[in-house]
Amino acid sequence: MHKIQDEIIFPDWIKPPFRQCQKRLDDQNAFLHLAMKGLSKITLGPEVIEYFRKYPGEGDRKRDWDSEIDKAKKDAAWVEKEIIDGFPILHSQSAVALWSILEVLCEDLIVCWITNKGSDAWQIPQISRLKINIGEYESLPDNDKPRYIVIQLERALSTEFKTGVGRLEPLLEIIKFAPQIGPNVRRALHELFQVRNVIVHCGAIADRKLLSECPWVSWRLNETIKIKHSLYGWYYRATMRYYERMMNQALIAFGNKGCECPGMNEISERPEEIGELTSEANK
Repeated sequence: MHKIQDEIIFPDWIKPPFRQCQKRLDDQNAFLHLAMKGLSKITLGPEVIEYFRKYPGEGDRKRDWDSEIDKAKKDAAWVEKEIIDGFPILHSQSAVALWSILEVLCEDLIVCWITNKGSDAWQIPQISRLKINIGEYESLPDNDKPRYIVIQLERALSTEFKTGVGRLEPLLEIIKFAPQIGPNVRRALHELFQVRNVIVHCGAIADRKLLSECPWVSWRLNETIKIKHSLYGWYYRATMRYYERMMNQALIAFGNKGCECPGMNEISERPEEIGELTSEANK
């Protein structure tokens, strides 16, 4: 089950977060691969400028060819290093985006659920026990109130102190959307979360927290982490699988029969990275 089909029996109000998540994942994947291909073309820059220098057009007579060629060579050298390293900057930015997409999906789903369940939502124990500032709550526009409740829920459930899918599951369990996933998916998302934190908060420098939480990684303390294409692919597959299994669990929550095919809740083990060079940009 890769995309939401019209025949899937969901209430209309729960479909937009899933569809938006699918689009964001597709767009992120397309951006990464197109950016890799586009950057690779920059290595041809010096040759292209040399050609136009040799065969100048009518409007090329005043161009500073030496300066342009020098700049093109510097750009090409930077890109060549990125290609050799496997485009670590692009993959790091994409890894951060993956976790954000997943986090937004979970929050948007429970916002939609609270919005459309109305007073029934307040019968849920986790919500009915919330201590909220009535003045602050009532001063909000109606369409902002459900997200306010979600923020209070996250605080009450202490999700900020949890790691990996442990940050997502407390909210999803409230609406019975928490998916069944295999150990490799759980491990990949746990690592993705830790890697995201190191990239965002530590300048991509491996810290003790990352190495403690993910003892299987080969990075060393204070080393700049470089996410190569195969590792990013592992993160992407785990994110996609979690999304798919969450959608499957939503089907079940709405009284449908979910997909329980063997292997649907799992992905492959973490890939080996030693000696890997990216070839995707040249495809």
